[in-house]
Amino acid sequence: MFLRNLLLPLLLLLFLTGTALADDPVYRENNKYPVLDEIKEARAAVVDERDSLRTATEKLWELQSEAVDDAKQSLRVDWTKVKRPAGPEDFDQLWHLPPTPQFYTGTCWAFCSTSYMESEANRLTGVEVKLSEMWVVYWEYVEKARSYLASFGATPVAEGGQDHGTLEIMKLYGIVPRDAYPGVADDGRHDHARLSRELKGYLAWVLKSESWDEEQNLAAVRGILDKHLGAPPVDVEWEGKVYSPASFTSK
Repeated sequence: MFLRNLLLPLLLLLFLTGTALADDPVYRENNKYPVLDEIKEARAAVVDERDSLRTATEKLWELQSEAVDDAKQSLRVDWTKVKRPAGPEDFDQLWHLPPTPQFYTGTCWAFCSTSYMESEANRLTGVEVKLSEMWVVYWEYVEKARSYLASFGATPVAEGGQDHGTLEIMKLYGIVPRDAYPGVADDGRHDHARLSRELKGYLAWVLKSESWDEEQNLAAVRGILDKHLGAPPVDVEWEGKVYSPASFTSK
């Protein structure tokens, strides 16, 4: 009984003391976090540098577009003095493999230029080899995505291309036989509709989110290409020997 009578006043005293302390706040300076401030400043500097580069790049493309629009002349081929051939029989026929159907792709440039390289390889060395069109297409997409990132979305990433693009890809990545990298669906017919849609969708997200990290984005682009075309081989076997794409090209 005595302890209970003693405990009640003590609890009341503690309550009143706590209330008094809570009712009497003390003003003091805000906490400072110099390390966190340094991190924020460094982050802001990176963003400012990127934004400055993007502004300069966009201005350059704007000036180029204006120059094209304002030009009074454009370079065109003059066909007026060219004698039109009557048909294929007017041309000297060179060795070539049977034409390859491109089915549902917009990469005709890769098919025709690869065929030309096959004919040239035969003319120069006597070798008969079917080269991989999709090897060229795969790496062309990678390089187009690289340019897209470097230009902050100003350069297009589309199926179309030019013949000399095949030569540029061969210089950078070499080339392989089609058997080593067919890059085609199980039924043997190309259909790039989904590939193109997914790739453009991803790059549109990059543009909207301003996530311009090259290494990260190229890895994602290659993931899409691997899904639809297959991962390109590191080494290939041809006529009983193993080659890298570069050494096969020089062969």
